[in-house]
Amino acid sequence: MTTTTLFDDFERIDTNRDKFQVQHYTFLNTSAVPEAVNGRQKVLSWAEGFTLSAEFLRRFRSKINKQHSAALFELFIFHYFKSNKFPILPLDRADMPTPDFKIDGEQAVYIECTRSSNSGITDSIDTLQSVILDSFQKIDKQRHFINISWLVCSEKTPSLKKIRHFIREFIQEASSRSSLIIEDAGWKIQISLLPASPEVKRGIGFMQHPAQIVTPHLNVLTALNDKRPSRYKLDQPYIIALLSEDFHLDYLDMDLALFDGAPFQDKLPIKRGRDIAFFIGKQQLINTSVSGVLLVQHLSPYSNVMPKMMLFHHPSAKYPLNPALFSMPQKYYEQIDADNYKIIEINTAN
Repeated sequence: MTTTTLFDDFERIDTNRDKFQVQHYTFLNTSAVPEAVNGRQKVLSWAEGFTLSAEFLRRFRSKINKQHSAALFELFIFHYFKSNKFPILPLDRADMPTPDFKIDGEQAVYIECTRSSNSGITDSIDTLQSVILDSFQKIDKQRHFINISWLVCSEKTPSLKKIRHFIREFIQEASSRSSLIIEDAGWKIQISLLPASPEVKRGIGFMQHPAQIVTPHLNVLTALNDKRPSRYKLDQPYIIALLSEDFHLDYLDMDLALFDGAPFQDKLPIKRGRDIAFFIGKQQLINTSVSGVLLVQHLSPYSNVMPKMMLFHHPSAKYPLNPALFSMPQKYYEQIDADNYKIIEINTAN
């Protein structure tokens, strides 16, 4: 039977919070904890007026977290502009390639949604970590939280049966040692236990990743390059809406991704012997068909806090955006001379 709804209709009784760290959609769809109940209501409000195509529902209901979060992001973008009185319309991709949305009005604007990968971890490793965590549910409920440190990750699938066997033995003799090291198929995982009261179901505790050099701006640059509008025949402004769930990413990283370097005080110099970034390449402005990049961070259906947003305007867009149309924080650039642009920030909190 074809699914036509975001969530299934049944009485929910599951109060185990482990699934949140394993499969995000499964937790949101099946959990009876208050955060999930409120999260479902919020997502349903985001989807009011949104066309739930079979292709979209497949991604939204996916057990692959990155596909689910990308679809969730599309719902948020639709809701955000609609709630701010923009006449936004989802576009039909069945007949020809188009961006995700079009805002009609005095100045029509196209919007394409995407997400960047997290630093220090590939999508395949992220998927394997979810598989490993999911296998923990087959361990009998104990009076412990299981804490996990991913010391070394691998692209190969470890023996889940072997991992569960070692953890069960460790739980039985937990008083004799403080931690357990499991090595298999290139993985090196450290396990420790945190006592829990008998009333609390056995759950996943904290997770740690090894210290490493992270380059979040490169993940952003990859995501943006995949959404250049060359495949679309557009003659109006075009925004790439970018979701980042990378807690390492900040606005300096965005400056690196867009301009290959931090601005100098309140000026953006164009000719400084730069490598190729998204808005600057070989000392000149490029990708001028992209009017702006809208960065969205801290998006969660479980939070009452508005996601963090920043619209970065292209300094010399072919179809420029009018900053006065948008209420979110923005950075735009006014040309001073042939080599420099003045940086102007508006709608920021401070």
